[in-house]
Amino acid sequence: MDEAERWLARFGKGLNDSSPDKMWNVKYADYFEQKRSSKILDLGCGDGVHACYMHDKRYNVTACDISSTALKVVNERNPAVPTLLFDMAQGLPFPGESFGIVFSSLSVHYFTMSDTITLFENIHTVLEMGGYFIFKVNSYKEYYLTTKGKNTTRIEEDYFLSPNGEKRRYFTVDSMEKLLARFSVLSLAENDFTYHGKTKYSIEGVAQKI
Repeated sequence: MDEAERWLARFGKGLNDSSPDKMWNVKYADYFEQKRSSKILDLGCGDGVHACYMHDKRYNVTACDISSTALKVVNERNPAVPTLLFDMAQGLPFPGESFGIVFSSLSVHYFTMSDTITLFENIHTVLEMGGYFIFKVNSYKEYYLTTKGKNTTRIEEDYFLSPNGEKRRYFTVDSMEKLLARFSVLSLAENDFTYHGKTKYSIEGVAQKI
């Protein structure tokens, strides 16, 4: 099963959870307001709950994903939200300095380190000068406390294959600092959050292109 088929299985049943637990982006409202006149990219938008929230707040947001089924779910939520289908691992199909914000909620942790480095470089490229990369990624603590020992196969450091065929990378604050070396890191911290009643662990933050 490839990534597009995996997301078809996930989103094929229609609208996904839109509980307040998912709306972690609201704490960064000041950064969004600073870029109100700029375009925003929701990178790996999934079911579109964040993109639709941004659109409702009258931001110029484009929702993108590898899954056409996920983008149909976005359009079910709000047909007015622009969507674009592409695989971020193959590049970001935009000119340089296209966006004031690139927003990513648990969407950039599916790749080899080589592809991850390239992806972060591409995010830097498509951001306007002074633009923000606002992100949440899986913490290595998530792997250590919830996944380790459950028949996962190590592909490379911090990157694992699960029994269902999904590849997933886990990050530390140190590894994120290295990936964000071209940015000015404004905030970066490990935290926990509740998702479907379960405690999950992530690293989130804001980095600025300077």
